[in-house]
Amino acid sequence: MKRPLTTPPLRLLIVDDETKFADVLAKELAREGHDCAVRYDGKSALSVFDDGDFDVVLLDLKLPDSDGLELLVEFKSRDPLVEVIMLTGHGSLDSAIQAMKVGAYDYLTKPCQLDELSILVEKAADRGQTKRENLSLRQHLGQSSKPLPLIVASEEMRRIVDQIGKVARATDVPVLITGESGTGKELVAREVHAQSPAQNEAFIAVNCAALRSELLESEIFGHEKGAFTGATSRTDGIVEVARGGTLFLDEIGEIDEAVQAKLLRFIQFGEYRRVGGTEERRADVRIVAATNRELRREIEAGRFRDDLYYRLNVAEIHVPPLRDRPDDIRPLVVSFLTKYAGRSGPASIDDSALDVLSSYAWPGNVRELENFVRRILIFLEGDRISSRTIQDAFRGIRLDPADQPTSLRLHDVSRAHIERVLSLSSGNKTLAAKKLGIAVKTLYNKLAEYKSEDENKAKA
Repeated sequence: MKRPLTTPPLRLLIVDDETKFADVLAKELAREGHDCAVRYDGKSALSVFDDGDFDVVLLDLKLPDSDGLELLVEFKSRDPLVEVIMLTGHGSLDSAIQAMKVGAYDYLTKPCQLDELSILVEKAADRGQTKRENLSLRQHLGQSSKPLPLIVASEEMRRIVDQIGKVARATDVPVLITGESGTGKELVAREVHAQSPAQNEAFIAVNCAALRSELLESEIFGHEKGAFTGATSRTDGIVEVARGGTLFLDEIGEIDEAVQAKLLRFIQFGEYRRVGGTEERRADVRIVAATNRELRREIEAGRFRDDLYYRLNVAEIHVPPLRDRPDDIRPLVVSFLTKYAGRSGPASIDDSALDVLSSYAWPGNVRELENFVRRILIFLEGDRISSRTIQDAFRGIRLDPADQPTSLRLHDVSRAHIERVLSLSSGNKTLAAKKLGIAVKTLYNKLAEYKSEDENKAKA
């Protein structure tokens, strides 16, 4: 396994023939603590890649001696677990789709925002690390590729497991998974697939919030040659790739009205058309969707179709926030300590430390808890975590749980926490989202919600 289970600086390979751009990018990423290698052509990039043990490759689409897509395929063939982010000054939608279909993690058009790229690099590295850890664990245990099980300690999670078992068998029924960001909705979706009769078929996840509308439609339904500028060949959509399996649409509340209409028709009749096509096609794939938004409010605001909501909401599974299932915190912490254990094994943790963690509201839910545990392990001296260790870690980011306004409603607790982290981050939303363990888009949505609340109060 290339990457250790602790969190050292990321090893990045930047491949771009625009030397000034590549050098500046390497310099800025190095300031964030990453170890960067830079190459300006495909041949030298492949040479250093074999000896580099890289976590993420930032790859230009156009190189003087290579085609970026072909190079992407070559990188993935040499290390299937490495994550590749494509960079280009030529905004080709067709190339973006092709890059993701052959294994790219994501695709950015130059010039790109450093904050956006930095978050993307860390997310890509996290996904690569998770895949390596799961592969190592399966090899160690001699297990199949079935996802790691859900943590089931609380009554709430036992109820969810019971729901999963019931809805998994009905493969023709769409499933809507709701809950705040970071609660583990994708893990629930994967468990629905794993317990279904289609468990040996494909499970394909799409983050609807991460793709522009036109790209999302083409990603789901495919496109015909000449459908738009840069569409040089016909491309199958993932409804065809996932045929017989499960299509997981994360952040379903983010899709626009045009895509909603086409998705509704597909769910109703199993029929769709490729972008730019006239032929009615059919595909048998189960739709599992997830959202952290209140879709009924989105319907009232005219942003989400009520008929699509009712089609998706045949079977709903609500994943409660971590603050509503504190019994899960202890086993989650233990699982994360095992997941990120070093060579000497997982660190031990005192009951008093677990008590402190269990008393905290965790506005960022399971994702925030996981990031917090990782942060502790990075700076831990020795192999024992005490309550003092936890308190010091909270104070290190100025988030002492004793300072939380426990007399407020849970909604107000979350708002106060988010606003405080934003203040401590000097208004930098990217940094605040990183500290909270939530997506930047989720933070923007929360702030918009708070602004709307304040405006409504002012009018009252």
